[in-house]
Amino acid sequence: MKSWEDNEDLFSTVLAELKSLGVKVPKAKKLKSGVTKQEKVSQE
Repeated sequence: MKSWEDNEDLFSTVLAELKSLGVKVPKAKKLKSGVTKQEKVSQE
């Protein structure tokens, strides 16, 4: 089995694909700050 560190690249790739499809997905590591920044950007 792969460790979580090995899967981070896959996970971030999946998130990037979801974003390209228009799905709002916060980054796992920066969940709180990421959501706050996305909300500010979307409001502008």
